[in-house]
Amino acid sequence: MGGVWGSMMNNKCPHCDGAAMGVLQKATRGFWKNYECDSCGRMVRLARSGIAWRVVALVVALVVAIGSSEAAMAADSAMDDTTNFLLFVVTFIVVAAATQILFVPVVAVDAPVSQGGQPAAWHPDPTGRHELRYWNGFEWSETVSDGGVESQDPVT
Repeated sequence: MGGVWGSMMNNKCPHCDGAAMGVLQKATRGFWKNYECDSCGRMVRLARSGIAWRVVALVVALVVAIGSSEAAMAADSAMDDTTNFLLFVVTFIVVAAATQILFVPVVAVDAPVSQGGQPAAWHPDPTGRHELRYWNGFEWSETVSDGGVESQDPVT
């Protein structure tokens, strides 16, 4: 999902320039959480500007719902409140997902710090299975290192 499509979706990882996450992941992820880049494993998040795009989606959904209701009344067709509400909800979800995919950039997370005060960094693997494991500032990640070679291993 890299190349032109990845850059059009503002989906480039600021660390490695690879695709930070898949389309469906980007459409459904929140702005309040950090995620590991799919390409390099470093921490990224969606820009907080995405909240403004949700407001845009809400306005578009309202306009579509009101316009559909007006069109139904002009055609002497009955559109009940439930149908109009469902149209509003579906429009909002589709427009919110589309705006998030196309316009909300992925940004770097610079050394997040957890409540315990431990910044994101490599540390000795607490499971003892590898030399190092990456602490993302909130929890142990699946990214591990042995002899300078990175790989993935669930914490469980």
